[in-house]
Amino acid sequence: MNMILSFIVPVYNIENYLPKCIDSIMAVSMAEIEIILVNDGSTDDSPQICDSYAVVDKRVKVIHQQNGGLSAARNLGIKKAEGDYIVFVDGDDWIDAAVIPKTSHFIKQGIDVIFLEIVKVFENNIHKPMGEGYDASKINGRSKKAILAHLAGLSKYPGSACAKIIRREIIISNNHLFEENLFSEDIDWTVGLFKHAGTFAYFSEIFYFYRQNRLGSITQGANTNRLKDLLYIINKHSTDNLSNHEFQEYINAFMSFEFVVALYLYGTIPKSDRRLFYTQLNNLKWVLGYSRNFKIKVIYMLCYVLGFMITAKMISVYRQITENRGS
Repeated sequence: MNMILSFIVPVYNIENYLPKCIDSIMAVSMAEIEIILVNDGSTDDSPQICDSYAVVDKRVKVIHQQNGGLSAARNLGIKKAEGDYIVFVDGDDWIDAAVIPKTSHFIKQGIDVIFLEIVKVFENNIHKPMGEGYDASKINGRSKKAILAHLAGLSKYPGSACAKIIRREIIISNNHLFEENLFSEDIDWTVGLFKHAGTFAYFSEIFYFYRQNRLGSITQGANTNRLKDLLYIINKHSTDNLSNHEFQEYINAFMSFEFVVALYLYGTIPKSDRRLFYTQLNNLKWVLGYSRNFKIKVIYMLCYVLGFMITAKMISVYRQITENRGS
Protein backbone atom coordinates (compact mmCIF):
# COMPACT_ATOMS: atom_id res chain seq x y z
CA MET A 1 0.00 0.00 0.00
CA ASN A 2 1.30 3.45 -0.92
CA MET A 3 1.82 5.44 2.29
CA ILE A 4 0.81 9.06 1.85
CA LEU A 5 1.42 10.61 5.28
CA SER A 6 3.68 9.82 8.22
CA PHE A 7 2.83 11.57 11.48
CA ILE A 8 5.88 11.66 13.76
CA VAL A 9 5.10 12.16 17.45
CA PRO A 10 7.91 12.45 20.04
CA VAL A 11 6.73 11.26 23.45
CA TYR A 12 8.31 12.09 26.80
CA ASN A 13 6.42 11.99 30.11
CA ILE A 14 3.14 13.37 28.77
CA GLU A 15 0.68 10.74 29.98
CA ASN A 16 -2.00 13.34 30.73
CA TYR A 17 -1.90 14.84 27.22
CA LEU A 18 -0.89 11.98 24.94
CA PRO A 19 -4.31 10.32 24.40
CA LYS A 20 -5.82 13.57 23.06
CA CYS A 21 -2.90 13.93 20.66
CA ILE A 22 -3.10 10.37 19.33
CA ASP A 23 -6.90 10.41 19.12
CA SER A 24 -6.79 13.57 17.03
CA ILE A 25 -4.41 11.98 14.50
CA MET A 26 -6.30 8.68 14.41
CA ALA A 27 -9.37 10.66 13.39
CA VAL A 28 -7.74 11.33 10.00
CA SER A 29 -10.05 9.56 7.56
CA MET A 30 -7.31 7.97 5.47
CA ALA A 31 -5.99 4.42 5.55
CA GLU A 32 -2.74 5.48 3.87
CA ILE A 33 -1.22 7.10 6.96
CA GLU A 34 1.09 5.93 9.70
CA ILE A 35 1.43 7.35 13.19
CA ILE A 36 4.95 6.90 14.51
CA LEU A 37 5.11 7.32 18.28
CA VAL A 38 8.70 7.65 19.47
CA ASN A 39 8.84 7.07 23.21
CA ASP A 40 11.96 8.95 24.29
CA GLY A 41 12.69 7.15 27.55
CA SER A 42 9.52 8.21 29.38
CA THR A 43 9.31 7.26 33.06
CA ASP A 44 5.53 7.70 33.43
CA ASP A 45 2.75 5.69 31.77
CA SER A 46 3.38 7.17 28.31
CA PRO A 47 5.05 3.97 26.96
CA GLN A 48 2.08 1.85 27.95
CA ILE A 49 -0.32 4.35 26.38
CA CYS A 50 1.63 4.21 23.13
CA ASP A 51 1.58 0.40 23.08
CA SER A 52 -2.14 0.28 23.81
CA TYR A 53 -2.91 2.38 20.73
CA ALA A 54 -0.74 0.18 18.52
CA VAL A 55 -2.88 -2.79 19.54
CA VAL A 56 -6.14 -1.23 18.36
CA ASP A 57 -4.99 0.54 15.17
CA LYS A 58 -2.46 -0.95 12.76
CA ARG A 59 -1.61 2.56 11.53
CA VAL A 60 0.11 3.21 14.88
CA LYS A 61 3.77 2.21 15.16
CA VAL A 62 5.68 2.53 18.43
CA ILE A 63 9.43 2.94 18.86
CA HIS A 64 11.00 2.89 22.32
CA GLN A 65 14.42 4.48 22.81
CA GLN A 66 16.56 5.75 25.66
CA ASN A 67 16.11 9.44 26.38
CA GLY A 68 17.87 11.48 23.73
CA GLY A 69 15.73 14.59 23.45
CA LEU A 70 13.17 15.95 21.01
CA SER A 71 15.54 16.14 18.04
CA ALA A 72 16.76 12.58 18.48
CA ALA A 73 13.16 11.33 18.68
CA ARG A 74 12.15 13.19 15.54
CA ASN A 75 15.25 12.00 13.68
CA LEU A 76 14.48 8.39 14.49
CA GLY A 77 10.92 8.92 13.32
CA ILE A 78 12.18 10.39 10.04
CA LYS A 79 14.40 7.37 9.44
CA LYS A 80 11.52 4.96 10.06
CA ALA A 81 8.87 6.90 8.12
CA GLU A 82 7.51 5.46 4.89
CA GLY A 83 5.06 8.16 3.84
CA ASP A 84 5.46 10.46 0.88
CA TYR A 85 4.88 13.33 3.30
CA ILE A 86 5.76 13.95 6.95
CA VAL A 87 3.87 15.88 9.61
CA PHE A 88 5.45 16.58 13.01
CA VAL A 89 3.10 16.69 15.99
CA ASP A 90 4.41 17.18 19.52
CA GLY A 91 2.81 14.72 21.91
CA ASP A 92 1.21 17.35 24.15
CA ASP A 93 -0.47 19.11 21.22
CA TRP A 94 -3.26 18.00 18.87
CA ILE A 95 -4.58 18.53 15.35
CA ASP A 96 -7.83 18.97 13.45
CA ALA A 97 -7.96 15.76 11.40
CA ALA A 98 -10.53 17.19 8.98
CA VAL A 99 -7.94 19.55 7.51
CA ILE A 100 -5.68 16.82 6.10
CA PRO A 101 -7.99 15.56 3.30
CA LYS A 102 -8.61 19.17 2.24
CA THR A 103 -4.92 19.55 1.37
CA SER A 104 -4.90 16.55 -0.99
CA HIS A 105 -4.77 18.74 -4.11
CA PHE A 106 -1.45 20.20 -2.93
CA ILE A 107 -0.13 16.73 -2.13
CA LYS A 108 -1.14 15.46 -5.58
CA GLN A 109 0.82 18.36 -7.10
CA GLY A 110 3.92 17.21 -5.21
CA ILE A 111 4.35 20.51 -3.34
CA ASP A 112 7.43 20.37 -1.10
CA VAL A 113 6.11 22.35 1.90
CA ILE A 114 2.46 23.07 2.74
CA PHE A 115 1.97 25.73 5.42
CA LEU A 116 -0.97 25.23 7.78
CA GLU A 117 -2.50 27.42 10.47
CA ILE A 118 -1.59 27.06 14.12
CA VAL A 119 -3.17 28.46 17.28
CA LYS A 120 -1.81 28.69 20.80
CA VAL A 121 -4.00 27.12 23.50
CA PHE A 122 -3.65 28.34 27.08
CA GLU A 123 -4.72 26.54 30.25
CA ASN A 124 -7.93 28.60 30.51
CA ASN A 125 -8.81 27.26 27.03
CA ILE A 126 -8.23 30.62 25.40
CA HIS A 127 -7.13 30.23 21.79
CA LYS A 128 -4.84 32.81 20.19
CA PRO A 129 -3.54 32.77 16.61
CA MET A 130 0.16 32.03 16.29
CA GLY A 131 0.34 35.18 14.20
CA GLU A 132 2.37 34.24 11.15
CA GLY A 133 0.05 36.19 8.86
CA TYR A 134 0.37 34.06 5.73
CA ASP A 135 -1.24 35.45 2.57
CA ALA A 136 -2.38 32.72 0.15
CA SER A 137 -2.15 35.08 -2.82
CA LYS A 138 1.56 35.58 -2.09
CA ILE A 139 2.33 31.87 -1.65
CA ASN A 140 0.14 29.63 -3.81
CA GLY A 141 1.45 29.47 -7.34
CA ARG A 142 4.26 31.95 -6.71
CA SER A 143 8.00 31.58 -7.24
CA LYS A 144 10.29 30.57 -4.39
CA LYS A 145 11.87 34.03 -4.36
CA ALA A 146 8.47 35.73 -4.08
CA ILE A 147 7.38 33.35 -1.33
CA LEU A 148 10.53 33.80 0.76
CA ALA A 149 10.21 37.56 0.33
CA HIS A 150 6.64 37.32 1.67
CA LEU A 151 7.70 35.14 4.60
CA ALA A 152 10.54 37.52 5.42
CA GLY A 153 8.06 40.37 5.78
CA LEU A 154 5.66 38.61 8.14
CA SER A 155 5.18 39.57 11.78
CA LYS A 156 7.24 36.56 12.88
CA TYR A 157 9.48 33.91 11.39
CA PRO A 158 7.40 30.73 10.75
CA GLY A 159 10.07 28.53 12.28
CA SER A 160 8.00 25.73 13.80
CA ALA A 161 8.50 22.27 12.30
CA CYS A 162 4.89 21.52 13.20
CA ALA A 163 1.87 22.81 11.24
CA LYS A 164 3.62 21.99 7.96
CA ILE A 165 3.17 19.07 5.60
CA ILE A 166 6.62 18.29 4.21
CA ARG A 167 7.57 16.07 1.28
CA ARG A 168 9.78 13.37 2.77
CA GLU A 169 12.14 13.22 -0.20
CA ILE A 170 13.22 16.81 0.53
CA ILE A 171 14.32 15.69 3.99
CA ILE A 172 15.90 12.37 2.98
CA SER A 173 17.76 13.49 -0.15
CA ASN A 174 19.39 16.34 1.77
CA ASN A 175 19.95 14.32 4.96
CA HIS A 176 18.14 17.17 6.66
CA LEU A 177 17.88 16.00 10.26
CA PHE A 178 17.44 18.01 13.46
CA GLU A 179 20.60 19.04 15.28
CA GLU A 180 20.53 17.27 18.63
CA ASN A 181 21.03 18.77 22.10
CA LEU A 182 19.92 22.19 20.88
CA PHE A 183 17.24 24.54 22.17
CA SER A 184 15.15 26.12 19.41
CA GLU A 185 16.00 23.23 17.09
CA ASP A 186 12.94 24.04 14.95
CA ILE A 187 14.34 27.46 14.07
CA ASP A 188 17.59 25.93 12.89
CA TRP A 189 15.91 23.07 11.00
CA THR A 190 13.34 25.23 9.22
CA VAL A 191 16.02 27.49 7.73
CA GLY A 192 17.50 24.41 6.07
CA LEU A 193 14.04 23.30 4.96
CA PHE A 194 13.46 26.63 3.22
CA LYS A 195 16.84 26.30 1.48
CA HIS A 196 16.14 22.79 0.19
CA ALA A 197 12.46 23.11 -0.77
CA GLY A 198 11.49 24.43 -4.17
CA THR A 199 7.70 24.70 -4.02
CA PHE A 200 5.36 25.93 -1.31
CA ALA A 201 1.63 26.21 -0.67
CA TYR A 202 -0.65 27.49 2.08
CA PHE A 203 -4.00 26.22 3.40
CA SER A 204 -5.81 28.65 5.65
CA GLU A 205 -7.93 26.48 7.99
CA ILE A 206 -6.71 25.99 11.57
CA PHE A 207 -4.90 22.68 11.78
CA TYR A 208 -2.53 22.62 14.77
CA PHE A 209 -3.31 23.33 18.43
CA TYR A 210 -0.17 24.28 20.34
CA ARG A 211 -0.47 23.85 24.11
CA GLN A 212 1.11 26.74 26.06
CA ASN A 213 2.78 26.98 29.47
CA ARG A 214 2.55 23.28 30.24
CA LEU A 215 4.27 22.45 33.53
CA GLY A 216 7.45 20.55 32.77
CA SER A 217 7.61 21.66 29.14
CA ILE A 218 11.16 22.05 27.83
CA THR A 219 10.20 25.53 26.60
CA GLN A 220 9.79 26.68 30.19
CA GLY A 221 12.77 28.25 31.91
CA ALA A 222 16.44 27.71 31.01
CA ASN A 223 16.61 31.09 29.28
CA THR A 224 20.39 31.34 29.53
CA ASN A 225 20.83 28.11 27.57
CA ARG A 226 18.10 29.12 25.15
CA LEU A 227 19.91 32.40 24.49
CA LYS A 228 23.22 30.61 23.98
CA ASP A 229 21.74 28.22 21.42
CA LEU A 230 19.74 30.93 19.67
CA LEU A 231 22.84 33.07 19.17
CA TYR A 232 24.58 29.96 17.81
CA ILE A 233 21.75 29.48 15.29
CA ILE A 234 21.77 33.14 14.23
CA ASN A 235 25.52 33.06 13.76
CA LYS A 236 25.29 29.75 11.87
CA HIS A 237 22.85 31.00 9.25
CA SER A 238 23.64 34.72 8.95
CA THR A 239 26.28 36.31 6.77
CA ASP A 240 26.79 39.67 5.08
CA ASN A 241 28.15 37.76 2.07
CA LEU A 242 24.99 37.50 -0.02
CA SER A 243 26.76 35.23 -2.52
CA ASN A 244 26.82 32.55 0.19
CA HIS A 245 23.33 31.38 -0.88
CA GLU A 246 20.88 32.45 -3.58
CA PHE A 247 18.37 33.50 -0.92
CA GLN A 248 20.78 34.68 1.78
CA GLU A 249 19.13 38.08 2.18
CA TYR A 250 15.87 36.37 3.17
CA ILE A 251 17.68 34.00 5.51
CA ASN A 252 19.24 37.03 7.18
CA ALA A 253 15.77 38.55 7.47
CA PHE A 254 14.50 35.39 9.19
CA MET A 255 17.41 35.60 11.61
CA SER A 256 16.52 39.21 12.38
CA PHE A 257 13.29 37.91 13.93
CA GLU A 258 15.33 35.57 16.10
CA PHE A 259 17.72 38.34 17.11
CA VAL A 260 14.72 40.15 18.61
CA VAL A 261 13.87 36.97 20.56
CA ALA A 262 17.51 36.82 21.68
CA LEU A 263 17.24 40.40 22.93
CA TYR A 264 14.12 39.51 24.89
CA LEU A 265 15.90 36.52 26.47
CA TYR A 266 18.91 38.73 27.24
CA GLY A 267 16.66 40.90 29.37
CA THR A 268 15.38 37.91 31.39
CA ILE A 269 18.67 36.31 32.45
CA PRO A 270 20.81 37.17 35.50
CA LYS A 271 23.14 40.14 35.21
CA SER A 272 26.16 37.86 35.68
CA ASP A 273 25.10 35.86 32.62
CA ARG A 274 24.43 38.92 30.49
CA ARG A 275 28.13 39.73 30.48
CA LEU A 276 28.73 36.44 28.69
CA PHE A 277 26.51 37.39 25.74
CA TYR A 278 26.96 41.12 25.25
CA THR A 279 29.81 40.80 22.74
CA GLN A 280 27.95 38.17 20.71
CA LEU A 281 24.84 40.34 20.56
CA ASN A 282 26.90 43.34 19.55
CA ASN A 283 28.64 41.37 16.80
CA LEU A 284 25.35 40.07 15.40
CA LYS A 285 23.11 43.13 15.63
CA TRP A 286 23.87 43.96 12.00
CA VAL A 287 21.42 41.22 10.99
CA LEU A 288 18.55 43.50 12.09
CA GLY A 289 19.38 45.65 9.08
CA TYR A 290 18.09 42.89 6.79
CA SER A 291 14.62 42.89 8.31
CA ARG A 292 11.64 43.62 6.07
CA ASN A 293 9.40 44.17 9.08
CA PHE A 294 8.76 47.72 10.29
CA LYS A 295 8.71 46.84 14.00
CA ILE A 296 12.10 45.13 13.78
CA LYS A 297 13.53 48.13 11.94
CA VAL A 298 12.44 50.25 14.92
CA ILE A 299 14.15 47.82 17.30
CA TYR A 300 17.30 48.07 15.16
CA MET A 301 17.32 51.83 15.72
CA LEU A 302 16.60 51.48 19.44
CA CYS A 303 19.56 49.11 19.92
CA TYR A 304 21.91 51.79 18.66
CA VAL A 305 20.28 54.67 20.50
CA LEU A 306 19.29 53.09 23.84
CA GLY A 307 21.43 49.97 24.07
CA PHE A 308 20.51 46.31 24.47
CA MET A 309 19.15 46.28 28.01
CA ILE A 310 16.65 49.12 27.66
CA THR A 311 15.56 47.78 24.28
CA ALA A 312 15.12 44.31 25.83
CA LYS A 313 12.89 45.77 28.54
CA MET A 314 10.80 47.59 25.95
CA ILE A 315 10.38 44.35 23.97
CA SER A 316 9.26 42.59 27.16
CA VAL A 317 6.65 45.26 27.91
CA TYR A 318 5.39 45.22 24.32
CA ARG A 319 5.16 41.43 24.41
CA GLN A 320 3.07 41.50 27.59
CA ILE A 321 0.72 44.12 26.15
CA THR A 322 0.16 42.25 22.88
CA GLU A 323 -0.33 38.89 24.60
CA ASN A 324 -2.91 40.42 26.96
CA ARG A 325 -4.75 41.83 23.96
CA GLY A 326 -4.61 38.45 22.20
CA SER A 327 -2.68 39.81 19.24
